[in-house]
Amino acid sequence: MKTSLLLPKLFLLALLLWVAKPALAQQNTTFYYNPVTVNGRLVNQETMNLDSRGVLAMVDGDPASRQAKPVPFRVYLRRAGAVVRRGLSSETNAVYSVQLAELLPFAHIGDELVVEWVRQTNKTGKRAIKLKSFNWLTWLILMNEGC
Repeated sequence: MKTSLLLPKLFLLALLLWVAKPALAQQNTTFYYNPVTVNGRLVNQETMNLDSRGVLAMVDGDPASRQAKPVPFRVYLRRAGAVVRRGLSSETNAVYSVQLAELLPFAHIGDELVVEWVRQTNKTGKRAIKLKSFNWLTWLILMNEGC
């Protein structure tokens, strides 16, 4: 009795897997949570501060690989919910890269550096990085670690 029910169930399972195979094969795109880089390295939002320097960029694909392609993005400063429109900070202009030294002099402690995709096809949305001041005490402790 059990073997007579087992054969149709196995056939049904094989049929479902065969039908679902093309749908599963199309989902080969990988989602990268943090496509934002500085000088080609992933941005660590905890260490990003007002004194950070380098070239900010956003990439499509694995940010750690050489196959990552730069994509256009918008970058601007936001203070208390309002956009700061000074220097290169603009929510309308699209760029492929931007020097942080040209953007951050207009930032204050607690501002947010907002980086968002230009194209709607990119699903990762925007990043808001809270800017803080550089903590010299932490740096000194790390330098003297092991003494």
